[in-house]
Amino acid sequence: MEFMMDFEAAMWQACKEVFPAVKPVGCSFHLTQSFYRNIKLIGLAPSYRKDSQTRKTCRELLSSKELLEALGNLTHKFSRAQLRELRNANGLDESD
Repeated sequence: MEFMMDFEAAMWQACKEVFPAVKPVGCSFHLTQSFYRNIKLIGLAPSYRKDSQTRKTCRELLSSKELLEALGNLTHKFSRAQLRELRNANGLDESD
């Protein structure tokens, strides 16, 4: 048996503890939402929408589990204001 759910680590852990015989399965809709939310968070949304090479590169990078975990750790360590300041310092467009 499988349970389909979002990609929240706590939810997966709870599922494994409460239902040890059930396999948690991630929802592709939520994964796609998470990808784009992170692309917007780091300031790449305008380029992602306009440039096919940027889209391709982002998709390739975001398919890496290690990179997703690193990005998640990065976004939890810095406030939105700090990430905005980092984007501005690097000349990234904030509009999305």
